[in-house]
Amino acid sequence: MGGAGHARAPVKQRTAVPRRYPDADAALGRSLRLRLRPDGNAAALSGLAALRTVQRRYVEAQDLARRAVALSPDDLGVRGTLADAASGLGRTTRPATPWGTCWTGGSTWPY
Repeated sequence: MGGAGHARAPVKQRTAVPRRYPDADAALGRSLRLRLRPDGNAAALSGLAALRTVQRRYVEAQDLARRAVALSPDDLGVRGTLADAASGLGRTTRPATPWGTCWTGGSTWPY
């Protein structure tokens, strides 16, 4: 669920239709159940994390995003969702460098 889908996330957050959240939740949950692969389903986890973030369910969003990052560490979109969830929880400490080590797959600041 990376790439262009996450690039449009801020627009979606402003224009999202909350009455459609249950439909999105059901579809992503169904994807998790049907696409059981040895490497997991990072796209569905990432989508659920983004959905939980717009619902302001930050603890769940953070857990789902962490699971997605574990499966797809190079997906910067899910790392952005993880940062949004951490921010929603009041965790705003910054690393010494602007990007921390997200480019190298090192620390998972601020999580």
